[in-house]
Amino acid sequence: MYASYSDVTVHLPKALDAKARERIQRALENSHGVTHAKAHPRAPRLVVVHYDPTTISALGVLRTVQAQGIDARLVGM
Repeated sequence: MYASYSDVTVHLPKALDAKARERIQRALENSHGVTHAKAHPRAPRLVVVHYDPTTISALGVLRTVQAQGIDARLVGM
């Protein structure tokens, strides 16, 4: 069986502290279908998310972040 994965970048509206970024990354990585989420070290307002689009959509990724109380946006759709 062949699995196809996608990446999406989530833009955070303001710089968050390291603890808040870790909380967002953890929430994303605990989402079914997300394999990896990482804030860019030089651009902490950007989180790159690697996911299985047959399991979770880019909108689902965004909603996971927004459920943390963060008004985020998707980049590069």
